[in-house]
Amino acid sequence: TITLWENKAESATYEEMENEKYKVNLAVSTHKFRADSIGNQTEIAIEDYIEIGVFGENEEELYMKKHKLIQNETNIEIIVDKKPIRAGIDPYVVLIDRDRDNNLVEVKKK
Repeated sequence: TITLWENKAESATYEEMENEKYKVNLAVSTHKFRADSIGNQTEIAIEDYIEIGVFGENEEELYMKKHKLIQNETNIEIIVDKKPIRAGIDPYVVLIDRDRDNNLVEVKKK
C-alpha cells in the first residue's frame, strides 16, 4: 500500500506578548489515505506525529516540532521569540502530499 496525505495550513495569526515574544495560533487540516496496488484510495484514521513549523525573516526557523495529530482539524498555539512570517504543517514536505503548495501560510497580526 501507499500512504498519501492532504495537509493544509488553513490560517495563522499572531499577537505580541508583553515579554517580547509572539503567540502564534495556527489552524491546520490533515487527511491520510491508503492507496492499493490499482490506485483505489481510502481515507484512514490519523494518529501520527507531523512537523509543525514557524518561520521568521529570511526563512529563519523559529519553531520546528512534531505534534501528534489525531483529528482532521487542529488548532495549535506556539510561542516564538521573533516576529513570525510564515507557519504551517509538514513545511519541508516530508510526507507524500497531494497538494504541496498549501502547507504554509502567511502569519497575520491578530
